[in-house]
Amino acid sequence: RAAEGSVRDSLSLLDQAAAMTADIITAEGVSVMLGHAGDDDVGQILTACLAGDAANALGAFTKADERGSEAEKILSDMMDLVHYASLHASGAALSDLPEATKAITEELAQQGIARLGRAWQILLKGHGEVKSAPNARASAQMVLIRLAHIAPMPTPAEIIQKLPSAPSAPSGPSAPATSQASPPWEETAPTQSANHQALSTSSLAVAEAETAPHTAEPEVQQESEPDHLHIKTLSDAANLLEDNGEMIIAAHIRNYVRLISLGPDHMEIFIEDAAPDDLAAKMAKHLSHYLGRPYLVSLGTDRTGKTLLEQDKDAELAKFAELAKDPIVATVLDTFEGAKITNVVPSDSHDSTALDDRDEG
Repeated sequence: RAAEGSVRDSLSLLDQAAAMTADIITAEGVSVMLGHAGDDDVGQILTACLAGDAANALGAFTKADERGSEAEKILSDMMDLVHYASLHASGAALSDLPEATKAITEELAQQGIARLGRAWQILLKGHGEVKSAPNARASAQMVLIRLAHIAPMPTPAEIIQKLPSAPSAPSGPSAPATSQASPPWEETAPTQSANHQALSTSSLAVAEAETAPHTAEPEVQQESEPDHLHIKTLSDAANLLEDNGEMIIAAHIRNYVRLISLGPDHMEIFIEDAAPDDLAAKMAKHLSHYLGRPYLVSLGTDRTGKTLLEQDKDAELAKFAELAKDPIVATVLDTFEGAKITNVVPSDSHDSTALDDRDEG
């Protein structure tokens, strides 16, 4: 193997010497001497990777490597082509490029900004791996295999387009009238406004989930008083303290206190072991102060009630469960294994560029 490498290096040196002694010095000959792959070689490697053809990409890389091209430089040249192609796909002029490079760039630009951006990220990360790898050639080959494997995968926008049409939600007597336009996922070229329409379909389910009844807390009937002096729930007590700047005590109430009973001027609670020992005394002191009348807080042993934190989590899970019934959301959860709802964002606050940003990623 060492002898083969020596012979190959000798032949490469002879080719370089022949190029130098020729009557005409070509750009390709100079590139070979400098260890640079030609634009055609780099374009062939990149085109094969973007097409998912790892075999041809590795074959073209091997030829460039045998002519003395450095693995790190090959990846760097591939990144340059991806950069030029992305600029061209964005509408930028490429008048300063050589004709050969311009032709390859125009061909690559047809891949679209989303796929080119994904290829750039893979090559950028791979370039750093090649620089630090003990075997640069092997590391570069692994980068090409990774790129060829990922490049053909659909982008997020393409996934949304391919989702099957979901049945429309039944309209009720109070449902607002809607237009008979085609669903946005059936259009051939979705725009940002279409993306908003697709997402707004689930807003009804979100609104219904937000208005779903929460875990009921003990309530008491009180005489007519200003609202800020009413403590009908444990949440009212925490809110009263928060409104007056007592954030730490309010947080302890939300995290550690379970309500047992509640009266006009008294509440019985169970406190978790992790809470401060004097939490009940502090609650009584501050509630009495801000209510303007004595307020008693006693301790009990019944811990069946839920903390405010637990109630918030239950409400969130109920919201997710209601949202999962939405036809589009249900289709996504069924189509992609392991998908789950982790957050709800109102459609009116959705960033119109979010889908485009994910495409480029």
